[in-house]
Amino acid sequence: MQCPECGCDIPDDELFCERCGLSISPDHKKDILSLNWRATRSSFASLVFGIIALASVVFKYELFSIVFSLIGLFLSSYSMGVIVSIDIQKRQKIIIFSVAAIGSIISAISFIFGLQSQFT
Repeated sequence: MQCPECGCDIPDDELFCERCGLSISPDHKKDILSLNWRATRSSFASLVFGIIALASVVFKYELFSIVFSLIGLFLSSYSMGVIVSIDIQKRQKIIIFSVAAIGSIISAISFIFGLQSQFT
């Protein structure tokens, strides 16, 4: 975890920042872990919904592809917004953000092809 005040890395078992002395309450840590878990789940869910939407385009289920791609886009934007706002290790942020970005790209492509197939 990173200190919200100075950005220094704080071990999970510490209650104070070693650099600036800021008190880190256990509730604050629980909130960050909860948000991290939600962002992780929603980023992987966006990837899954994007893949399902892409498969729906391939198998000519255009309406399903549009719906699943919109769900994937929503989940990826949610997880990207959460990840930017919480204090976790940079490596974790990059992984979660990358998965959400890939899910977003796949969902956007599926949405475009689903709309194109629906109206042609």
